[in-house]
Amino acid sequence: MFRYFLYIISGFFIAAVPFVLLLIAILAINQTVRQPSPKISRTIFNLILAFTLLVFVGATIWAMLRLNDIQIQEIIGIYIYLSIYFVGTFLCYITLNFAISLWSRGKQATILLVLGSQLDDIDNVTNVLRRRLDEAIQMYYRQKSRTHSKITIIVTGGPQHQSTYSEAEGMENYLIQKGIPAEDILLEPRAKNTDENFKFANELIKEHRLSGKVAVITSRFHLMRATYIARQSHFKAYYQGAGTPSYLWPFSIVREYIAYILLTSELNYAFIILLIAIGLFDIFY
Repeated sequence: MFRYFLYIISGFFIAAVPFVLLLIAILAINQTVRQPSPKISRTIFNLILAFTLLVFVGATIWAMLRLNDIQIQEIIGIYIYLSIYFVGTFLCYITLNFAISLWSRGKQATILLVLGSQLDDIDNVTNVLRRRLDEAIQMYYRQKSRTHSKITIIVTGGPQHQSTYSEAEGMENYLIQKGIPAEDILLEPRAKNTDENFKFANELIKEHRLSGKVAVITSRFHLMRATYIARQSHFKAYYQGAGTPSYLWPFSIVREYIAYILLTSELNYAFIILLIAIGLFDIFY
């Protein structure tokens, strides 16, 4: 019985790979088109990836329509290798998110940087953002009792869509309602993504001449990508992960995993292109 269950799960993952490849191709093209001033090398790389993936999915459809058993077997073999790659890196991504959170637990910091997330329709914090802020509140009182020094909470996040009300303002209101003194809160209301969260927060820290260790607080599923972006920006900090509502976790972790794949595209794309290119060569030659 268990063996058949494994067969079904394996079949599901293999069947999902073509859709994942198409999604990556679309996102790669979208990333190239929407980026204000993309590097030529990155643009060429993204276009090669998108072309390779679209050709491979097209070859799959072509082989299926021709009902060529040998070619179908070759293509299924490539999908099996790709599914192993995606599942393996996905499990590593989940594990590293937890490891980063555990590594930083208990460390002291006098600056707590809370990364923003979307507000709801009436500009209140959502469940995801509320958990980040609750984690910050716990750390605020814990660090204050340990260090007996001033603890500053920086909330970062700009306005959404056409609204003039920023994520940072919604976060500040929530913190004040929970008893955090307004003078211990700094707003960074311009950032539209994680890169800008760190860039503008760093400017704010320098502007107010804040000193001491920084702890970045975000959702646990976001830790790996946030850490990577911070390191690229030379932003030194500890990282603390907040929990996520169980009904949101599957979608959130998959979305962040794909975003991380796109962020670290050179290594991942090169492997995928190489694997597919070798497979296509075997199929047609």
